[in-house]
Amino acid sequence: MALNYPDIIGEYVSAPHRFEVNGLQYTGVFEPPAIATEETTQLHVYMQNVIDVPLKVMVKVGLPQAGFLRGQPVLTTGETEIELELEEAEAGRLTIPLTTTDKVAEGRHTVVLEFKVQHGKGASRIRNPRPKQIQIPLLTHWVGLGLVGVLGASYQVQNGKKASFAVTLMKGSGEAQEAQDLQPNYQQVWNLELAELLHKAQAEVNTGRIKIVDELKVEPLFVALYTESIERFADTGLPLRIGEAIAIGKLLTYTTHFFLGQEALQDALLCPIWERALVNEYATDNALEVIRYIGYKHIVRLAAALSFGIMAEMTGKHLWPERERQEVTSYIANALDEGSSLLADFLYVPLMIGALRVITKVRLPDEDIHHTLQLIKKARQARPDVLIDDDMAEANKLFYHLLQQTMARAKKA
Repeated sequence: MALNYPDIIGEYVSAPHRFEVNGLQYTGVFEPPAIATEETTQLHVYMQNVIDVPLKVMVKVGLPQAGFLRGQPVLTTGETEIELELEEAEAGRLTIPLTTTDKVAEGRHTVVLEFKVQHGKGASRIRNPRPKQIQIPLLTHWVGLGLVGVLGASYQVQNGKKASFAVTLMKGSGEAQEAQDLQPNYQQVWNLELAELLHKAQAEVNTGRIKIVDELKVEPLFVALYTESIERFADTGLPLRIGEAIAIGKLLTYTTHFFLGQEALQDALLCPIWERALVNEYATDNALEVIRYIGYKHIVRLAAALSFGIMAEMTGKHLWPERERQEVTSYIANALDEGSSLLADFLYVPLMIGALRVITKVRLPDEDIHHTLQLIKKARQARPDVLIDDDMAEANKLFYHLLQQTMARAKKA
């Protein structure tokens, strides 16, 4: 049976169209995509070896030029010829910093990368796109969610000996910056050791699937995630009020069952958690404890993404660009995992809004849902300084609309 290693590029950047040359697959993105005079941008080139032998890679950077006969470079970098070696199946990120020259010309410019890739004979392909992308309700973008490596990605490939990436240059002084290191940097982000861990995680999940699902019933799962949420938020300096704790516990319980309830999505929830357990040498015989202690970060990340999807479904649009949503999702998950500071705004956007939408879908024994909603209302009133910025106004209205709507329905029930 032919090997098919997970897609890694799709974990870092949305890339439905990719370039490929002699066993190397890649795509690139500028961050930031626009700069002013003397500012620095970085061209991140995400690449993965799609064959089972090492690659030798030479990257030649073609800088944009302007002026008479286009002879004046408008961008500069520390090195224009970069040599790399990628192991079998390796994935990595090549970062090429660029800044403006004194010949900067306003407008859109392209940096051209030319690749020369060599490898030994007898190579076989070990990465292929998924024939048809799995659809997950409410989730249109998977970057940074730990889903692509398990579920795969669908994409199209074109010959990529040369590829162009655009950046916008603006005249005028940019923000004052310290002297920047313009030397390219390559970082490995995935290798065969991680492949082995994912394989072991998948095997454990497959073997214990029935027992795992049985142990994650709604009531014990809610209690575990409710209790863990109280501790985690307190560690960030943002202690939850009782209504908030119940809401977050329900949101995380809903998220877990959202994935467990669909056979095609179970592995997307469980495999990244079991893989992390293996990395940390954490016993996996008690599924509830694994989910609570090891899986909390992954579940929060998925819950935040689902909550943004809920907001878009209700308003008919996303209130923030994809990149900002990804950054907020990552910020929340990392803060709760590491115990670093978390702003109260990001408890409510997106988590509390998402929780209000699903709160009646997670039923607890003897719960008075109207009382729960009153506790949420009281908790919100105790945070008058939350969601007061102009860019949060629409989200604030959405929260109160959802609260009132859900309370009205609870009275009729």
